[in-house]
Amino acid sequence: MLLVAELQDAQAAVQRLEQEKAELKTMLEAESLKSNQTGQDQANQELLNAQAAIQDLQNNLEAADGEVRRQISVIRDLEEKFAEAEVQHRATVTDLEKQLSSGSASQAELSALRDELRQSQSE
Repeated sequence: MLLVAELQDAQAAVQRLEQEKAELKTMLEAESLKSNQTGQDQANQELLNAQAAIQDLQNNLEAADGEVRRQISVIRDLEEKFAEAEVQHRATVTDLEKQLSSGSASQAELSALRDELRQSQSE
């Protein structure tokens, strides 16, 4: 009888240990899933942060592109105005040369305009 009681106690202990083992296994699986989810959440957050950084860079690039286009437009306008001024200046010099040859312009006026033309061409 004593052996039967000890055997029953041992069997009950084995069942308790198996039940604890099953509970621990379930807890371990739950922790593993939780850990995986946490890692996935962190990876998702890092992805969102990277996407936001890329969007910021794209916005900055678009702003810089707009500024460069504006500056190119200003430069083209200035080049056009300079070319027009140069044509007008040359026409004035030509006109003064004609006046000088006909005697209606002074040599000093012509020399001053030639100097201006040379200076504007060197710039």
